[in-house]
Amino acid sequence: METTDVKSELAQVKLSEIKLSTTNAEFFRNDSELSDSALKEITESVKQNGVITPILLRTSTNGHYILVAGERRYRASLAAGHKTIPAYIRSMTDQQAFDLQMIENLERKDVHPMKESIGYHHILKTDPKQTAKDIALRFGKSEAYVVQRLNLVDLVATARKAFEKDQITLTQALLLARLTAEIQKECIDA
Repeated sequence: METTDVKSELAQVKLSEIKLSTTNAEFFRNDSELSDSALKEITESVKQNGVITPILLRTSTNGHYILVAGERRYRASLAAGHKTIPAYIRSMTDQQAFDLQMIENLERKDVHPMKESIGYHHILKTDPKQTAKDIALRFGKSEAYVVQRLNLVDLVATARKAFEKDQITLTQALLLARLTAEIQKECIDA
C-alpha cells in the first residue's frame, strides 16, 4: 500500500456530510452486525460517552466525505441523535481506502474467510499485476494463507452458502474448493 500522504486532519464532521463506502458494503459489512439489536450497546455508549475513537473519512469530489472506517460508530451516532462525529479526514486513493478497510476488517476476530476471499479477489481484479505474495506482504499474512483464501471463490454457490452459514468448516470448504463443481455439489447434497 502506498503511503505517500498519510497526514490526517482531526475534525468534528456533520453526520449529514458523510456517505457510506460502497466497497465496505460490498466486501466487509455483515448486515447482522448493523441491526438495531447489534448496535444497541454501542449506541448507549455513544449516548453516555460520545464517540471515543474517531472514524476515518476520505475526501470526495462532491463535497461529502466517504466513510473508510468506523461504520458502527457512525450508525450509533445517528441512532443516538448526534449531529456531528469526531473524524480523521485523509486524502487517499480508492486503493488506499480499500486497503485500510481490509486491514481494519481483518483485525476483527469475526471476519468470515469468504469475505477475505472476495476482498483479495477484488484486489487481483482491479490490479492484475498483483500476486498472492504481494497481497500477503500488504496485509501481513503468509502467502499460503492468502492462497487458501483466494481458493475459496472456487466454491459452488451451494457450498459457499453452507460455508457462510457455518454449516461446513473452513477446512471442509478448502477441501471442497479443490474439487470440480460437479463433485462439490454431490458432496453438499449428500
